[in-house]
Amino acid sequence: MELEDYKFKNINFLKIALTHPSAIKNKLEDISYERMEFLGDSILNIVIADIVYHKFTTHSEGQLSIILANLVNSKTIVMVAKKLNIGQKIILDNGEEQCGGRENPNNLENALEAIIASIYLDSDFSTIKDIIGKWWADFFIDIDKLFQKDYKSQLQELLQKKYKILPKYITEDRDGEPHEPTFTISVSLKNKYKFEAQGKTKKEAEQGAAKEMLNFMNDQDE
Repeated sequence: MELEDYKFKNINFLKIALTHPSAIKNKLEDISYERMEFLGDSILNIVIADIVYHKFTTHSEGQLSIILANLVNSKTIVMVAKKLNIGQKIILDNGEEQCGGRENPNNLENALEAIIASIYLDSDFSTIKDIIGKWWADFFIDIDKLFQKDYKSQLQELLQKKYKILPKYITEDRDGEPHEPTFTISVSLKNKYKFEAQGKTKKEAEQGAAKEMLNFMNDQDE
């Protein structure tokens, strides 16, 4: 069991990071990547925010938010996971494998976030920052793409301009099997407007909820 760009002192960290919840359900392994995924998501966000802050020194807060959102969204994380061939390394049960689990974007995103946490736990913040910087380097080549606004960024910009406040996102529900959850996320504004959406990841559901509110706000202006 190996990982490109980092040699583990405690290989058990990597093993846990690659263990899909289905392997726990069927007693193939003892611990899945779910807790590490939680930690890795936060580490990725702070590392990319730090890189963006120091790289784009003349850009506004709003511009930095757009860049950050594009660099830590599910699409980008999955692209990195595929580049690192994470899908072939994940430990799955037979049922999840037969269902295409190695190509499932949700599995790839979760595993990569867990791997980020595993490297951090096995080393330190400086090490994982350098590795993330290397893995994400290609995305800084085409600067224009970093300014393409997703639904969350568009909504944030609109609400800051009209009301001087930010939208509030809340996880309303998590349903389904542990290895294949469905999240329901709501977005609200001053408890006046509230829109919900579902997704296989929190990020996907947040984008859906933001899209619903954004469409409503735009309709109100017509």
